[in-house]
Amino acid sequence: MLNQCIFIGKIQKVISYKENGINIKVEMAPLNDFPKSIISIDMPQNMGVSEMLAIGNTVAIKARVVSDDGNTYVFVAERITILGGNTSAK
Repeated sequence: MLNQCIFIGKIQKVISYKENGINIKVEMAPLNDFPKSIISIDMPQNMGVSEMLAIGNTVAIKARVVSDDGNTYVFVAERITILGGNTSAK
């Protein structure tokens, strides 16, 4: 079973962010014809996510897929790459 995936999209809105960096939900508008989606990703504390996840940035997130029961899946970020930024983002 494939247990890794890559999400690519432009950040439209950061829905929630915990200061300890454990979980973040990001609404991403894809760069292609796929529908808009809300993705929840677990990230290790040592990833500087708050600075990288600015609205308007285009990001690629490599994540490992984990499931205990085969019905619920968790995406655990392994790498975040900023593909482009928005100079007007605040």
